[in-house]
Amino acid sequence: MWKWIAFPLIVAIVIAVGGTTVWNLMLASQPVPVPVKPVQHGPAPKVVVDELVHDFDTMEQAAHGQHTFTIRNEGRGVLVLYPKKPSCGCQKLVLESEDVPEGQPKRLVMEVGPDGEFPTGLVFKVKPGGVVKATVHWDTKLETGQYRQTVPIATNDPEQPRITLQITGFVTPLVLFSTQELRGEAMTTTDTELSFVIASEVLKQMEIADVKSANGEVTLRWEQIDPLTAEEFTDPTQLRCAYRVYVTVPRGLPVGPYRDVLTVTLRLPERTDASGKAAEYKQDVKLFVEIRGPVTVTSPRVDFGDVFVDEGARKRLYVIIRDVEKPELSVRSVDPEFIKVRIEPTSNPRRFLVVLQVPPAAPPGKFNGVVVLSTNHPAAPEARIAVRGTVVGGTN
Repeated sequence: MWKWIAFPLIVAIVIAVGGTTVWNLMLASQPVPVPVKPVQHGPAPKVVVDELVHDFDTMEQAAHGQHTFTIRNEGRGVLVLYPKKPSCGCQKLVLESEDVPEGQPKRLVMEVGPDGEFPTGLVFKVKPGGVVKATVHWDTKLETGQYRQTVPIATNDPEQPRITLQITGFVTPLVLFSTQELRGEAMTTTDTELSFVIASEVLKQMEIADVKSANGEVTLRWEQIDPLTAEEFTDPTQLRCAYRVYVTVPRGLPVGPYRDVLTVTLRLPERTDASGKAAEYKQDVKLFVEIRGPVTVTSPRVDFGDVFVDEGARKRLYVIIRDVEKPELSVRSVDPEFIKVRIEPTSNPRRFLVVLQVPPAAPPGKFNGVVVLSTNHPAAPEARIAVRGTVVGGTN
């Protein structure tokens, strides 16, 4: 009896498996669909641009420019242009045409708003055979060197769904700084004066509106000078106006590296902004000063480099304190906090060994900070050690 039951069951299984195999073979024999371009309903437009790139050659900083591109519809359908967000240097795009469909505007203005953003969702249509004048307005701002701005425009041309108008050229500086990194040495026991020059080969007149220190510890003053006395420049005879800025580093700053950022604001009466006011020009000058005094740090800047998270790293340096009977040294603050600091006396009572350690399992990533040590010297109560490095090998 069991064989009469098993036989039909086996036959059913064979048929099922065979049927599946046959179905798979049928599917495999079917052609794989290939993606195709969307079907254009009705006559298609054809977008043609006389030039995609305009090179203005050279322009000055804080200058405005404009150029008109010509866009043609050489197809048989209506061309639809969808202006997209231009790059940051472009201020306005104007599309104009007499060849628009009935009821459509002949002029479209896409201008940056008060929030710094461009409007979206704008559309401009052109009849077959029509011509569009696309005028791009740009501002060089404070950029210098090679300049490039882009204005992308989407289209309904199935063969060219996007065009990009480009503005290129070279921006020459209006204002020259003798340095953008003012470096020097200062004593903790006396005031020290450093200086740099701001000049122009283009402008006959400019004014320093303000110079601010990020730390607020240095004293700043400035004066207009004879450009020929600006010896920091290779050829001062080319300068038309110049100022010298004086930076006084006060006594009493902690021994070690001192950092600051000086922000200079200039007013340029010979140049105006979009509102017609005298243009403003801002530039940062970095200040790097090595403070020296009766307390000496043998390595005021410690670079750990790459530190493996499972190993850690150590650096050794010495602090020497002079002119006190019983020198004392202690830790005041540590940044970043994971750095360990150990101070050990040596056979010389004025000389201390300082061991800096990045311990194993320190947080992965770059670090840049300062270790502040306290001394009992009245003229140099602090000594600073700049630290930096990268902890690698862990999970950020």
